[in-house]
Amino acid sequence: MMEALRDGIFCVYPETVDANFSSKLLHDLKSKNPCDLILDFSQNTPLKKGCLKPIQDFQEQQSRVLVLIVDSDHVTADEDWIMVPTQTEALDYISFEQMQRDLGT
Repeated sequence: MMEALRDGIFCVYPETVDANFSSKLLHDLKSKNPCDLILDFSQNTPLKKGCLKPIQDFQEQQSRVLVLIVDSDHVTADEDWIMVPTQTEALDYISFEQMQRDLGT
């Protein structure tokens, strides 16, 4: 379910998002060391933020990042969600966040 992209960064390519998806993913996240997470919705999987809220909350509790990859037409400025159009931008965002964590800021 989770693909390791880099040390401490995992990506998931959801086909459907519902409560079952969220609970499975939360189970997987809890069995790993804290990690940053990318959910790739670029393959036209409907984005259901409500179902993702438990995952977002868990990531925040772990002081880790959740980044959503969505089609560039659907990227919005939303204070609650980090959305980017490509995996490269998601990795860049997480790398920057990791640097800030390492510096203690």
